[in-house]
Parts: sequence; structure tokens; C-alpha cells
Amino acid sequence: MGMAGLTRSFKFNLHQEGDKITGSYVCYEGKTSNAICRNPKGTIEGTAHGTRVGLNILMLPGASNCNYSGTLDYNGNGQYACYLQGSIVEQGTWQASRP
Repeated sequence: MGMAGLTRSFKFNLHQEGDKITGSYVCYEGKTSNAICRNPKGTIEGTAHGTRVGLNILMLPGASNCNYSGTLDYNGNGQYACYLQGSIVEQGTWQASRP
């Protein structure tokens, strides 16, 4: 759904205190795959329990949001869904790694 079959590169800056996660999101500039990024930046709030993570990303300036869930330790993976005005506009899988 949405951007089916496409891969994009994002940078998440995450900070964890206890179970609470906060941070920021930015679409990497200059990558051909990121020419289709709906929103170039945003804020992150979420929770972590062990290696299970749930993140809500508020993307700016369009004010859409994406919910990411899955596992996160040194690397991560899981599912995501993005919403705009309450309707799903994109869903898929994600993978993460530390630089």
C-alpha cells in the first residue's frame, strides 16, 4: 500500500529514559530513493519493553503520523503504518541498524 516495493533511508535519533523513547526523524537528503519522502522531518515518541519497541512519528510539515512496532536492540525490524487524517496512506516493513 502507498509506496509499495520502494526502499527509503531515514535517520532516527532516539533517546531512552526507562521505558520512554523520544527523538527526531529526518529523511536522508541526496538519496534518489528519498525523492519520494512525503515529509522530510518529524518528532518521535514511543515506548520500549525489553527489545520490543513502539514508536509514533509525527511527520512535519504535513502532520501525518506513522506507527512503528517491532524489535530493537543493536539492529531492528518490524511493521509500520502511516496515517493522514485518520486513514492509512502507507504500510509495510522496516529494518534498522546503528551507524
